[in-house]
Amino acid sequence: MAMKERQAQTCIFGYTDEDLCITEFSKSRIGESTLSVGPYVRNVYLLHIVVEGVCRFSGFEIEEKEAFLTAKGELQAFNVGPNYMHYWFGFTGPKAKTLLELFDIPTSSHIKFRTKDWEYVKTLLETSFKKCVSSHLLDRITIAKSALFSILPLLVSCDGDKDRSLPTDEMEIIAQYMRNNYTAKVNMQHLADTIHISQKHMYKKFFKAYGVSPQQYLIDTRMDAAKKLLCNTTYKIKEIAASVGYSSQLDFSNMFKKKTGLSPKAYRAQYAKNPPNDPQK
Repeated sequence: MAMKERQAQTCIFGYTDEDLCITEFSKSRIGESTLSVGPYVRNVYLLHIVVEGVCRFSGFEIEEKEAFLTAKGELQAFNVGPNYMHYWFGFTGPKAKTLLELFDIPTSSHIKFRTKDWEYVKTLLETSFKKCVSSHLLDRITIAKSALFSILPLLVSCDGDKDRSLPTDEMEIIAQYMRNNYTAKVNMQHLADTIHISQKHMYKKFFKAYGVSPQQYLIDTRMDAAKKLLCNTTYKIKEIAASVGYSSQLDFSNMFKKKTGLSPKAYRAQYAKNPPNDPQK
């Protein structure tokens, strides 16, 4: 394959002693030819998100809007193209496995995913990568981590045995959507339109079913995810804020303190080694 037919950009960060070390955030596009990669073994996890074309990997065929994770220390090889484009993250460290397990992602073997809210994922990848290549090193690492944290909750295993049946109750559909998409901006009017009722009617039905408004349910979901990250990782507060749907660290910290009575920093100091079952009670 002529080299000009492959265009690749890579932000390489190298290895550090952080609990979670982002080693790379990259983008690659293949022209009319094909490309074979490997076989080799990497000592990091690699998450690939396919934007265009088809990749054949470890018995999987991964297409646009899908993703795959290569297990750390496992033999890997794949073929791509023509007209193929993907982004990938490399990450490792003592807490990398913990991060994946938080989202019920197996770590002992390669795995294929489909993505939820694809347009959001695609836009996130595009904007984050543009920022990454034009920023200073420390900012690039933060940008890459935030993008990775935001994408992990939107991956669904393609193992049919693990797929859950879809809910039939309208309010459970709304609740499940928010549980699955709390990292993104959630438009309540859009949700009401989806189930063909007014926003006011949706609020009344949702409150009757769950005892809280849809907005409060979304906030509670985000705060629960933030508590897990605070207790189980050493990620920066601004990284956790971004990973649970807040573009402003200040807004996140204010809401977290309102819900728990503690700042995120104080919560981590108090509960990191002994997470409470329900610290709000």
